[in-house]
Amino acid sequence: MNTIKKILFIIDALSKAQGFVMAICLIILVFLVVFEVTMRYVFNAPTMWGTELQLFIYSGILLLTTAYTLQRRMHAKVDLIVNFLSPRGQHIVAIVSYLLFFFPFVLIIFANGFDFARASWAIRETSVWSGWQPPLYHVKTIIPVAAFMLFLQGVAELIRHSIYIFKGEEI
Repeated sequence: MNTIKKILFIIDALSKAQGFVMAICLIILVFLVVFEVTMRYVFNAPTMWGTELQLFIYSGILLLTTAYTLQRRMHAKVDLIVNFLSPRGQHIVAIVSYLLFFFPFVLIIFANGFDFARASWAIRETSVWSGWQPPLYHVKTIIPVAAFMLFLQGVAELIRHSIYIFKGEEI
């Protein structure tokens, strides 16, 4: 059991660290938006890179906070029926939901995201949205990385629910 607790601790720590880094990126994004709005509307001199960089950072934040959000149980969910179940019944529904919906969805996102990123790296894809033309392959790599982290956190949550079912204890 100590080994399982250590594994859960490591997965949770990775998700928390990722959430912390993304919180810092969010602060950077706010300053970037303020800078771009100021340049555009006060000085009438928008940057060529500002809007696209904002999109890249926001995409990273959106994707890379999913594992942290799952770890903190902050995802939106519908509990109409589950709330009427016993704690054990709630854990059983959670396990079934993870196995039938969560893991297949995350694995599809990972597989498609991996192919998407690999194709982008193969051609050294760059953006055509601006004159800046930044590389896109590193941004697209975020998709499988985020899916992998979400998968790991999902495994941790599945283990927690299973331990409750079989041992009756919350970890």
